[in-house]
Amino acid sequence: MISYKAFGRSEIHGVVMAKHRIYTTSFASVYPLYVAKAEKKGRTKAEVDQVISWLTGYGQTELEAQLEQGTDFETFFAKAPKINPSRTLITGVVCGVRVEDVKEPTMREIRYLDKLIDELAKGKAMDRILPKVLPEPLRPPARRRGRRYRATPAFRCAAIADKFRQKAMGRKRCALAGRPQIRQLGMSRPPCLPSVARISLMS
Repeated sequence: MISYKAFGRSEIHGVVMAKHRIYTTSFASVYPLYVAKAEKKGRTKAEVDQVISWLTGYGQTELEAQLEQGTDFETFFAKAPKINPSRTLITGVVCGVRVEDVKEPTMREIRYLDKLIDELAKGKAMDRILPKVLPEPLRPPARRRGRRYRATPAFRCAAIADKFRQKAMGRKRCALAGRPQIRQLGMSRPPCLPSVARISLMS
C-alpha cells in the first residue's frame, strides 16, 4: 500500500516510537495516492470515497471540505464525525505491519484505511471489504441445575436409602391419618377380622 518511508517512518513491530511525520502531513497530499492505487486496478474514485466515508463518517461534502482545507491526518481522524466501530474487524498485514498489532490510536486508524484501500485495489467486492457489524458477544454457558458437587457412591447409596425411608414413613403417616380410631388406640395396624369363610361357617 502507501509507503511512509518518505515521511520518516518510525513504526517498529506495530509500536510508534515517536510521533510520526505522517500525523502532520495533509490528508489531501496522500488522497491522490489512494485514488491512483485504486484506479490502477480498475476501481473508481467513488469507491475510495465510500471506503473513507465508511471508516470516518465523513459525507462527500465534508470530505471535500477537509481536502480543500489541507487538514493533516491527525486532525482528519480526530474530527471524524463517526468512527465506525466495526473497523476493529479489519485484520491483516499492510506495508509489513500487522494492522491489529498497531498500538498508537491514530496510526492504527491510518493503517485501517491503508488496509481498506489495499483490499479495494485487489478487486474484492465492497461487501467483503467493509465489515458490516460486530459479532455478537459469546454468551456464557447456561448454568446446570441440580447438585453442584459430585456425590461419591457411598453417599449416593446413603441418600437413596434415606429417600426410601422417608417415603415409607410418609406412607405410614398417610395410612394412620386415614384411621383415627387406630391412632387413638395406639395400634400400628387394624385388629384381625374374621374372614368370609369363618363367617359362613359360624352362620
